[in-house]
Amino acid sequence: MKKLLLLFVPLFLLSVFVIEGQTQIVPPDSVKAVVMVQPNANLFVKVSWVHPVLSMRFNVYRKIGAIGDTGVFVKRFSNVNGKFVNDYNVQMNKTYSYFVKAVVNNVLSISSDTVQVTLIPPPPPVKAVVTGIVYNDSTNLPVKGAMVKFFAAIATPNTHCIMFNTDSLGKFKAILNVGQYYAYITKQGFRFEYYNNKPNIQTADKIILAENDTVNINIGLAPLTPPVIFNLSGSVKDSLNNPVRSRVHAYKVRGNNTHFYSYGAMTDSLGNYSLNVRGGDSVVVFVKPLNFDYLPEYWDNKSTLLEADKIFVNSNIANINFVLQHVYVFPNGISGQVKDTANTIGVMSKVMAFRYGHITPSITNINRNGNVLSDSLGNYVINNLIPGKYKLFAKPFGEYRPSYFRYDHVPTLNWMMADSVIVDSTGIVSNIDFRVIPLPDTGLAVISGTVKTNTGINIIGAVVYVLDENNNIVNYAVSDQNGIYKVEGLLPGNYTVLSDKMYYMNQSNHSVVIDYNTNLFKTLAFIMTFDNLTGIGSNPESPSSFSLYQNYPNPFNPSTTIGFSVSELRNVSLKIYDILGKEVSTLVNENLAPGSYSVSFNASSLPSGMYFYKLQAGDFTSVKKMTLIK
Repeated sequence: MKKLLLLFVPLFLLSVFVIEGQTQIVPPDSVKAVVMVQPNANLFVKVSWVHPVLSMRFNVYRKIGAIGDTGVFVKRFSNVNGKFVNDYNVQMNKTYSYFVKAVVNNVLSISSDTVQVTLIPPPPPVKAVVTGIVYNDSTNLPVKGAMVKFFAAIATPNTHCIMFNTDSLGKFKAILNVGQYYAYITKQGFRFEYYNNKPNIQTADKIILAENDTVNINIGLAPLTPPVIFNLSGSVKDSLNNPVRSRVHAYKVRGNNTHFYSYGAMTDSLGNYSLNVRGGDSVVVFVKPLNFDYLPEYWDNKSTLLEADKIFVNSNIANINFVLQHVYVFPNGISGQVKDTANTIGVMSKVMAFRYGHITPSITNINRNGNVLSDSLGNYVINNLIPGKYKLFAKPFGEYRPSYFRYDHVPTLNWMMADSVIVDSTGIVSNIDFRVIPLPDTGLAVISGTVKTNTGINIIGAVVYVLDENNNIVNYAVSDQNGIYKVEGLLPGNYTVLSDKMYYMNQSNHSVVIDYNTNLFKTLAFIMTFDNLTGIGSNPESPSSFSLYQNYPNPFNPSTTIGFSVSELRNVSLKIYDILGKEVSTLVNENLAPGSYSVSFNASSLPSGMYFYKLQAGDFTSVKKMTLIK
């Protein structure tokens, strides 16, 4: 009597059984051989089978002839990783026989059942004829060289897409297999269509062809009307009427204020530009200056696409002029040096200054961060910063650990633990020096994963760093554009892994154990949230005093920028007066949180002359003068 014993571990032993003391491999079952048709109408044989094990390899054997015929089976396919093969090396009107064996560690099972199949030529397809004429809708004249494509509604061999061209009389003749088709008609200079005068295949009428049908369809194409082109022109200059070399774009705008194509042109040496735009379009015009000392803008002093003025084009349009605002430049900065912990070797580094503080939406607050490379001795200078508070970060080149700046030179990769540097409107804050520590010896272990926001958005440029049991940084990595990081070269030990990025709060830290047996590779995900209120966490710092800065440019025409800083929460007013002391404009009148601000003043409606601007915040008052020259 035969006894069957299944072994459950490991998994591949499910393919093994024992019969009368002999270990056997379970053979394939339910073998089938079926004749299949390729898209080019050639035939092939598909051999399929079943087996209880998902991951198993098989050999397939073939003999030319029926099962009972003489002949030798030859191995046709080896080590097949699947449950079927396609045999394309077959001939019409011949019979083939197949069987399959399972393979485990080069040991073969017994043969499966043998099957046979004969390749009999399919009957020739039944044909039908479609004829017709393509003509011009407007003139009723035939259209020569129009393309008529037939797409099978249900794909069968040789019927997926068949193309015909019309002759000099606009005629075409298509001989097609029986079936259902969509017809697509196109010709340069005409509007394409699907039969019967439908704009897309979803709404197109089907052409149903039966055996020996002859169907006639006539198709009228509508000629395209060339768009009317108009000219849109203007100039790009600064407040002193100097031309500003810029690229000007006119974006065609949809109803939801998004554009889907644009026209572009460069200004000439006089600041003038000219664009060709299509009649009937609504466009917004945007200027991007090549000189970064100027701010880009949409026409009529708008800063975003949502608020940009739309221009409907129905004629030539002139005087779409721009007066670009100059970026306010403060004569200030931060300088220092990046050195090793012994203060003997300068370390070339990338040094970044991050400004943070409150942002008031009603005021143009230019939040310019610094980003410079030091020299080979580690010396750096970051110039022209908006007055305010900064956290500085040094990322050395070579085998040193990065760090935020601290006055005590204790390295940290937590921006909340960094000291802030206060920058006034003038002067260089010097001796902001870093001491960086070499990275330790490396091992083989790896920690990788992702850094995302709590809404699932990838965070680029987050620093993921690893601390040992003494809170020393042993290695780090920076997340890429997909939010992916990879910290390599870790030795066995107990670690804490954290993530950090300026303006973000870390929501997840991880404790991990690394060894070379079971924990060589770790995957950790980090979630970080952005502080929408202040961008500085729970302890914001503020400018040391109220200040009013000289406007820039001065003299100006017609726009200038006025900067000021607020050291504590106050109701702040900023007003403009003429030479007689008459108030002509109120730029600010609201409660402002501590921070540094800048606001634009446009004097296009005022005459040339001297004007005064006055900042008042509680007991603080400051007045400065400026000159408008037209």
